[in-house]
Amino acid sequence: MSIPDFLKKIISEEEWNSWSKMQQDFVIQNQEKKITTESLANQKLHSNYNGKSWYFGLARDPIEICTNCKFKYYFYAMPRNWSMSSSSDVWNLMQCANVNCGVYFESCL
Repeated sequence: MSIPDFLKKIISEEEWNSWSKMQQDFVIQNQEKKITTESLANQKLHSNYNGKSWYFGLARDPIEICTNCKFKYYFYAMPRNWSMSSSSDVWNLMQCANVNCGVYFESCL
């Protein structure tokens, strides 16, 4: 499968072609997928992520490399940030883009 246009600035065609069809399909199917209250409840995450969409991207090494499987790509919840009303802390939600992992991860920057 040739690399989709939306991925060309994120991943090399060579790396994309080294992935299994199952991995490629997982990335394509989850790109721009809406985050729902149900998926957040399953992960015990804040409802402020509801309605955002997943966007594929390269992790910020070493901050966001998946601690579970060490995969270097994530889906990022976009728009990317939300702040607690009484805090200047900014929260980001990611999901490991490895089809065999899929761990959710929050970071506060």
